[in-house]
Amino acid sequence: GWKQAYLAHIEDRRTRFPENVWEEVDFYLLDINGDEIPELYINYGSTAAGSELCTYNGKEVKSAYMWESGLSYIKGANKAWDAGGHQGVYHDIVYTIKDGEFYGIAKGENTQDIREGHEDEKTFTWDGQSVSEDEYQEKLNSFIDTEQAVWVYEAEKESVCDCNTIINAINQY
Repeated sequence: GWKQAYLAHIEDRRTRFPENVWEEVDFYLLDINGDEIPELYINYGSTAAGSELCTYNGKEVKSAYMWESGLSYIKGANKAWDAGGHQGVYHDIVYTIKDGEFYGIAKGENTQDIREGHEDEKTFTWDGQSVSEDEYQEKLNSFIDTEQAVWVYEAEKESVCDCNTIINAINQY
């Protein structure tokens, strides 16, 4: 079931991009939640398109859309961390998978004034509440151990697939 669902999901996404853009898409099979079925991570290759983390709930593929190249996770621990942002506005969102769905269990935002001479002006909020930078890091680490989490593009660089190789990887899993 999950293999056919992932293959159909990939084909559906493929129809949304021109072929030359689709050639830049990276795929990964990751063990986020420690069950028998891997999660499918699709990096669409641009900030505008972002990335997509997919799971199979026994019936269909469910997705969490994320910042391009922003995924870190702890293998098998059911924790996925999306870190991203641009132009001085950044976020950290921690996801877990429950009953085949992604849930954002924590969210922090921080801003940095990007005008010259104002780079030290930063603000931090966690779940909508103003916090200090230290409190922000403590709260983030209470939801995911940022030292233990691995960044997909560093930890999984040997297992990256293009469209053709992900089809083979899914079929052979």
